[in-house]
Amino acid sequence: MFYDGASVGEIQTNEEWDGNDGPSSGADLIARVGPPRRAPDRDFAAASRGFTLGWSADGDMGDFPTIALRPAGPGMFVRLVMGGNSITSYDEVPYQKCSFTQLSANMQVAVRSQRPQLAEGTAAASRVGAPASLPPPVAPFSIRPGHYVPVQAACGTTSEMIFYYDGRRAGWIDLSPFNANRMESVASARRRGADWVVDATTGETLHVQGADRITVGDPNTGVETMRWCPAAEVRASARAR
Repeated sequence: MFYDGASVGEIQTNEEWDGNDGPSSGADLIARVGPPRRAPDRDFAAASRGFTLGWSADGDMGDFPTIALRPAGPGMFVRLVMGGNSITSYDEVPYQKCSFTQLSANMQVAVRSQRPQLAEGTAAASRVGAPASLPPPVAPFSIRPGHYVPVQAACGTTSEMIFYYDGRRAGWIDLSPFNANRMESVASARRRGADWVVDATTGETLHVQGADRITVGDPNTGVETMRWCPAAEVRASARAR
């Protein structure tokens, strides 16, 4: 299980399955922390007493939270999970915090494959993991301003294109230093269903998956899923000016 300051999820090595396709992962952006929006049933109310409940945008109207945690000492917590078949049960599962280097070799490979930002070092992880340091989403796209890299890449990548957005302009940073002339004003961006048409000439569109996750691309190059990165973790030559 991982938490990166905005999303919570799980990474699997899948090594126990014959013919597996390698590591996999899933994550949910936590949109709200607090009690259920509607009165819970008596069993859940009793089982979740003392737990902090986190809800994703998709699951906020459900009966069970995306995550339910209770502190259990330094570097430890208990997670409330729902199980059972014909009868619903609530179980408490203990977790202990681990550094990247404490993980098994196979799990380290899985983390680097699925969430490389979690393998970038303790200092970087602490910066990413501090919610107060995250800039709020800004209009018109309602995503965090800053740099976005492909989800499989490290924030400090020197081999991938980087998408940049600050609420006034947007554009691509290639392997050369940041070039303000490559940025386009977002004032001309137009909504098309759930997407934004960023460049009407090329057909480039942007789809918002969450405050720090987007897909962007055009009919010629295809689309790329990208994640937000703190500017301090992006290569120095790519930082905006």
